[in-house]
Formats: sequence, C-alpha cells, structure tokens
Amino acid sequence: MNTERYHHGDLRNALLACALRRIEAEGTTAFSLRAAAAEIGVSPAAAYRHFDSKDALLAELAADGFEALSAEMRAAVDSALAGAGTAQVRAGDALEASGLSYLSFAARNPTRFRLMFGARNERYRSMALELRASRGGDSSHEILREAIDALASQAPGHVRDVEAASRIAWSAVHGLAMLALDGYVEIAQPAYDVLCRQLVTTLRKGLTAT
Repeated sequence: MNTERYHHGDLRNALLACALRRIEAEGTTAFSLRAAAAEIGVSPAAAYRHFDSKDALLAELAADGFEALSAEMRAAVDSALAGAGTAQVRAGDALEASGLSYLSFAARNPTRFRLMFGARNERYRSMALELRASRGGDSSHEILREAIDALASQAPGHVRDVEAASRIAWSAVHGLAMLALDGYVEIAQPAYDVLCRQLVTTLRKGLTAT
C-alpha cells in the first residue's frame, strides 16, 4: 500500500494525482480506478463515491488540464498586453506569449497534455469537453484568437481572416508540441526554448507582413 497521506476530504485530489502517475507509467488502457484506490489505501467504494467510472476520472483530469492551460495562457497574454511599447508591439508580444505559454505547458505536462488532446476516439473526450464548458472561461484556442484579433486591429489589412489565422497558429504550436512529445523534436532545454521562440516569432512576422 502506498503510504502517501492525504487530508480528510481530499480523496478526490489524491485519486487524480495517483491516476496521473499511473497513466504516465501504464497508459490509459491499463489504468483502473480500483488500482488507484488500492495504491492510495482506500476501498474501491470510497473511490467510486467521487468518480462513478474510470472515464469520469479521466474526463476530470483532462478538463482540469484544459482549465490550467487556459489560465496560464490568459496570464501570459494579459501580462504582454500590459507591457511596454506601442499597441502594435504589445499585441505582437501577446501573440508570442500565448504560443510560448501553450508550448511550455505541453513540455511541462506531457501526460496530461496527451490526455487532453489524444482522446479523440476515447469515451471520456466528450465528458471532458462538457466539464470544461460548464466551468466557463475562454478556451486556449479562444485566447490565441483574441491575441491575433488584437494584432489585426493594430495592423489593418494584414490579417483578413482572424479565425483562419488563429487556426493556422494553433496548428503550428500544437504541431510542434506533439512532435516534441513524440520524440521527433528534441525537447531538451535550452534548444527547445529557442525553437519555440523561433516558431512564434515567425508566426508574428507572417501575420504582420505586407
């Protein structure tokens, strides 16, 4: 039995933390809620009082990840928009900040990131998206779109379709994140940081080019 202690009433968070560790080691297919309960040292019945199924727990993990990613991106964008320079410079900095924040989150949270975006055909995906929507707030894509919209307003005529531009930018940062997690791009620092900055700088230049 795992001797890890948790405060009374915090079994939910203990189960989530344990699940994340076990999924990292054995994947989602082999993971079971009963095994997580056993590792923590509680009965399966106690675990099922918090999550009525394995899918419910996975959905909660993914939803928490979406919420954390959005919070980090929001903080990065708001900080950039409040920074120094002209309005156009700040808008460009916000775009770069949103992309760098996305890439940083993926690199620091590989298991959770895969759980969030690698569940296209998993049963818990729709549950996770419903949970995320019920909590309110902007999604990571909406925050990225907002940064591009701010840049477009400061560079009239450069970005004719903000939605298309935001999807292109999202595809670029998400693609690099997944390539790194899958081992096709070396994720070792500081080389990865340099590559991430080169990507977001290129996006910024592309969106403001005449």
